[in-house]
Amino acid sequence: MHFTVNRELGAALHQQIARRIAALIDQGALLPGQALLSSRELARRLGVDRGTVSRAVLDLEALGYVVQSRGRRSRVRDRADSGVRAAAVTDTRIPGTPPPCVWPLHHAAVAAGTAAPELPAACIDLRRISPDSDLLPLQALRQSMARVLDAGSAQTLLDYADPRGEPRYLAMLGRHLRRHGIEAEPANLLATGGAQHAYDLLCRMLVRPGATVIVESPGYASLLALLRLHGATVVGVPMTAHGMDLDQLQQALQGPGVAAVCSMPSFHNPSGLSTGVAHRRRLLELCAARRVPLIEDGFLEDMSYFGRTVPPVKSMDPCHQVVYVGTFSKVLWPGLRLGWIVAHPALIDALAGLRQISELGAAQWGQAALADMAKRGDLARYLRRAQREYRQRMVCLLRQCRLHLSGTGAHWSTPHGGFIVWVQTSLPASAEPELLVRLERAGIGVQAGAPCHTEPPPTACFRLSIARSGVGAIESALPRIAQVLRGDFR
Repeated sequence: MHFTVNRELGAALHQQIARRIAALIDQGALLPGQALLSSRELARRLGVDRGTVSRAVLDLEALGYVVQSRGRRSRVRDRADSGVRAAAVTDTRIPGTPPPCVWPLHHAAVAAGTAAPELPAACIDLRRISPDSDLLPLQALRQSMARVLDAGSAQTLLDYADPRGEPRYLAMLGRHLRRHGIEAEPANLLATGGAQHAYDLLCRMLVRPGATVIVESPGYASLLALLRLHGATVVGVPMTAHGMDLDQLQQALQGPGVAAVCSMPSFHNPSGLSTGVAHRRRLLELCAARRVPLIEDGFLEDMSYFGRTVPPVKSMDPCHQVVYVGTFSKVLWPGLRLGWIVAHPALIDALAGLRQISELGAAQWGQAALADMAKRGDLARYLRRAQREYRQRMVCLLRQCRLHLSGTGAHWSTPHGGFIVWVQTSLPASAEPELLVRLERAGIGVQAGAPCHTEPPPTACFRLSIARSGVGAIESALPRIAQVLRGDFR
């Protein structure tokens, strides 16, 4: 493999490496089964650290280009068997049949943030942040679905829909947001298929290829992947113990072509941290001074456990500087795909038009069913019950971190709510892939830390989630995590 990386390009080094290796595989220069250079050797040749190479290999594995085996070097995957056909696949057609169609795929922008493989059944799941299905009010949903799909309204709900959303759902959202200090009339609201869909619409509307989008680092990995897919230049601002470093943000905002700033002030993913009122006000002032949209993610806003709840930045915004994104996918069934955008009516109109062109509206029945659950009090009762349960789990996780991770060299966040705790180890970043493998061997699934950064982090890190595992599983998991962290990673 003979190529170099260019530190002057906007693309991160691990992305450049992944793209060049993918191109070599597509061109047939690297054949199925062929071993790649070791991460140590490739890092030496390219003049980068091993963590950068490891991230590139993880990206290639997620895209189906390579397969990793324990104790062996990564090898080129036989992509004919993986459902992804490369241009260099050997022709094994039946004589007389036409050749298969092979088109160039615009895949290079999709890197970090792709879905991780399923965990083995025996693993304790501390990785996912989708809600525990055992807690969800399934019977209440069934009853609400039956009510909204009765003979009088089924035809309307199953027809093409207003791209802004089902009227009862929008009205319910207005009441729900008012509890968080956000005043939103239907004209300010757009129903979306979850937060990721909201981000995609906003990227298509606000972000031109090459434009700069400023994000927190570490930050939401799936957002980073989406921004790269849209051709954005992603600029990461480091997270401190108090939130995004606002002095560095102020400097970043001086650059040309800044299209948006993205922030998750409450129960931040992946750090779990929440910012104070003063931090939020200054964040808003900095964006307003440069007239740059602030996209605020209200991630798990309803899951506050300790201390005083700080209102969203959007509640402090009289001039529509903030575009507020939210979702029910982290507290209810993710498959319902229920989220929202709160913004100035002009932006909502433009987004509704874009949505109409791309998907002709949205499924209304789920929106109507959730509105019915809220009307009957089922949603509020469930949220109170879920908050109590998840609070117990968070208390347990933080206690177990103090008991078992102290002395391992690791540091962890202490969230006031939400589902997640961020663990920073004393191990070098290059050890992170091996750390994840060893944790899985120990029966623990965690979220990798590297994909959450815009640049390689200084140390290996990972995210723990209480969403899918109860107190007993958490108490079983933390001693094993500590044992792995005390292992030899030389």
